[in-house]
Amino acid sequence: MKWIIEHKYWGVALLGFSIHIILNMMYKNNMILNIQAYIDVSPVPIFFWIGAFGVFMIVLSKDVGYFKFVSVFGLVLVGYMFLFLIFTALPDFSKYSNDEYNLIIEVEDGAYDQYIRVYQKENILYSSYKGEIKVSFHYEYTYTIEDDLFIIEKCTDNGCQYDQIQLD
Repeated sequence: MKWIIEHKYWGVALLGFSIHIILNMMYKNNMILNIQAYIDVSPVPIFFWIGAFGVFMIVLSKDVGYFKFVSVFGLVLVGYMFLFLIFTALPDFSKYSNDEYNLIIEVEDGAYDQYIRVYQKENILYSSYKGEIKVSFHYEYTYTIEDDLFIIEKCTDNGCQYDQIQLD
């Protein structure tokens, strides 16, 4: 029991970095966690900073001198990054579904336009990427699901355009 208490920060560091690596691999394979539809903070960098917190706490509890100063600075950096992640403009996630499909829609604002990414829920844990559509800020858009197509209607005063993404 004493070993567990003495090495709890090792567990925090290893768990944080391990989950960060797994989530990063999922993201590179075009998958996201379904929980991202309910929160506006991406869990990938959060778990990196949890791992960094564990490393800084290990150094703070074991070392003396200069490294203690560095680890205190690192803990301040971790706190700042948590606040930065929470209060910055992150992509807006929403849910959209009908009888057949459960989708997660990510809207990310760019410099001149918006990117709408569509993810289809595969199971209770993750969703897979289906496609992306770029929409200018000049358009007002709505989306629907018809058969196995996700259709985005982009309209201005001059008329409407349609883009579609194939669903499984």
